[in-house]
Amino acid sequence: ITNTGSIGVNLRHDFSDKLKVYGSYSYGRDDNNTLSKSFTEYIGQNLTQDAETNNNGILGNHRFEANLEWNITEKDYIKITPQLGYSDNSTNNLSNSIYYSGGIKDNSQLQTTLGEATTPRYNVSGLYNRRLNDKGRNIFFNFNYDNANTKNDVDQILESAIYDGANQNTSVTEIYERTIRDAQNKSWNAGASVSYLEPLSDKSKLEIAYDYNTNDYDNYDKQIGLDKQGNSLNDPQLNYSYDYDYGFTTHRVGASFIFENDKLKYSFGAAVQPS
Repeated sequence: ITNTGSIGVNLRHDFSDKLKVYGSYSYGRDDNNTLSKSFTEYIGQNLTQDAETNNNGILGNHRFEANLEWNITEKDYIKITPQLGYSDNSTNNLSNSIYYSGGIKDNSQLQTTLGEATTPRYNVSGLYNRRLNDKGRNIFFNFNYDNANTKNDVDQILESAIYDGANQNTSVTEIYERTIRDAQNKSWNAGASVSYLEPLSDKSKLEIAYDYNTNDYDNYDKQIGLDKQGNSLNDPQLNYSYDYDYGFTTHRVGASFIFENDKLKYSFGAAVQPS
């Protein structure tokens, strides 16, 4: 069962023939609840499983985008586009399974999982174009910056009961495991480019371009295991800590020859990109 709703607004205002601003804001929310019941038979293992799950997830998403366009003169044009976004995804999942070996109850597992993931992000991009003459000589600048940070918190409890196959009436052996996980994926990238167009004739032109891009990532994933009294569990599968921090930068320089008439269009060029 999914309930979906959204709302949005678009705005535009022309300050003059040369300066225009427009943008939009929207909010969407999805509330999903999934109930399932399953029976599984493991062929060749004399093992069967009865399982029931009740999973709920709620996702909310905000998004804002704006554009500013400015024709400064007949030869100069600027456009700037900022974007903002924020999403929040919460989950509440319950799973209950019973395993039978040869028709006799072997073990049961009850697992509850609470999760919360948030993702704020923002981006800004822009361009500037300068027409140097009426014959096609042109210079173009472009830039962008993007930043995102996803944070994920998960609290999971697994309660297991192991039965004695020879005597189903004896007390079960209980195992309690709780894991708390904290993960973050943080990244940003930025880039800028400039290109220059030089007309060589009425039908041909030369383009020279340079692009610069840089990316950076800072991610971690940590989890601890606890028993019912809150003491640490020494299981390496339940306890871990990973950290990743890396980045890379690229430069690209290229040139192209472009020809176009009423019946034919072609271009050829070359570029280098150290990183």
